[in-house]
Amino acid sequence: MSSITRGWRSTGPSRALRTARFWWVAVGFAAGLFAWYAVQVHQTKYLMEIGFAPATAAGALGLVAFTSIVGQIALGHLSDRIGREWVWTLSCAGFMATYALLLAMRQRPTAALLYLMVAAQGVLGYGLASVFGAIPAELFQGKHYGTIFGTLSLASIVGGAIGPARCTTARAATCSPSGSRSPSAPCRLARCGWRLRARCERLRGACRVAYNEAP
Repeated sequence: MSSITRGWRSTGPSRALRTARFWWVAVGFAAGLFAWYAVQVHQTKYLMEIGFAPATAAGALGLVAFTSIVGQIALGHLSDRIGREWVWTLSCAGFMATYALLLAMRQRPTAALLYLMVAAQGVLGYGLASVFGAIPAELFQGKHYGTIFGTLSLASIVGGAIGPARCTTARAATCSPSGSRSPSAPCRLARCGWRLRARCERLRGACRVAYNEAP
């Protein structure tokens, strides 16, 4: 086994912290949970404010969780075939669609748009969970993976906490139910996914070369 491959497989926490790919993953994870919880915390009340019955609004959130079972299984399987980063980007697109549909429902609160939002959020958006552990596992294999993944999880928790807090502040400042519905966070999330994909492809290419050259 070459020195390139050995180094890739035995990355320790301190070494991982000095790599750009660690921080790209951390930013991506934080942005992911920002988008996830910013919408989840506010959407039931938002749906009620734009005209949906309380039972319908609460049922939509329950249906999102139910459809996420199918989405996470399907996207997890798909990620084995097309790559984790493509599935991450696809899930980001799901959150972007969720935000856009919530904005559209302010003008047209129809059942069709509501169910489209449920599908985008549950089937696609929540698919982030299917690759959440797999992405750092591929980048930082070895005995230190648990420590590295735990550190990355802290970044996720920070993003998940900032999302609802930031959107609550924006909502109070604008006095509008759509004040916390800006699609900018999912857009930034998608860009992180593309950058992460580019870096992962370069890393995988180096590892394939190392394996092919190994005696």
